[in-house]
Amino acid sequence: MLRFLYFCQLLCVLMHSAQSESGTTQNNMGKKILVILTSADKMGDTGKPTGWYLPELAHPYKDLVDAGFELDSVSPKGGKAPVDPGSVKDFAADPICQWFQSDAKAQALVDNTKTPDQINPR
Repeated sequence: MLRFLYFCQLLCVLMHSAQSESGTTQNNMGKKILVILTSADKMGDTGKPTGWYLPELAHPYKDLVDAGFELDSVSPKGGKAPVDPGSVKDFAADPICQWFQSDAKAQALVDNTKTPDQINPR
């Protein structure tokens, strides 16, 4: 989890740098970013619900889309990637998380993930 947080921070810094250099989002149009999500909806044998953490995707997603990037998603099993229900509850008042949950494109990103073999790195 900590590695993922560092990755998200780095991604936000790089995105901000790219936006600062261009002054517009036009330089990022057509550039794609692959989001990797989990397929796990339970923590091991505990049965405790889990999934991807809402603000860890919602906040970078909004920044990246606003900067003109196109996002695609992948998960080990493909299909709908489960969101951690605790993160939905904990961030229910967060305006960006609320926006993410009501945005059709954002929901399509998590509802229709590709499998790794469907990804073409080119």
